[in-house]
Amino acid sequence: MLCVANFSRQMQPFELDLSAFEGATPVEMLGYTAFPRISGARYFLSLAGYGFAWFELRGVLPLGAGGAARAR
Repeated sequence: MLCVANFSRQMQPFELDLSAFEGATPVEMLGYTAFPRISGARYFLSLAGYGFAWFELRGVLPLGAGGAARAR
């Protein structure tokens, strides 16, 4: 699961380093809308003022011995 929140009253664009989840597809959990698949590049999102989003990362394997999740 990936949770993002904007504590500002203004809309905020941001980038996340999700390279550990490369190949996974974020699916927004309130409306079950699929977002673009995660690539090796930084992942761009924007949130409205005081906005939030919860994503299920589909195609992610459980934590491995090294403690990092991996995409299938």
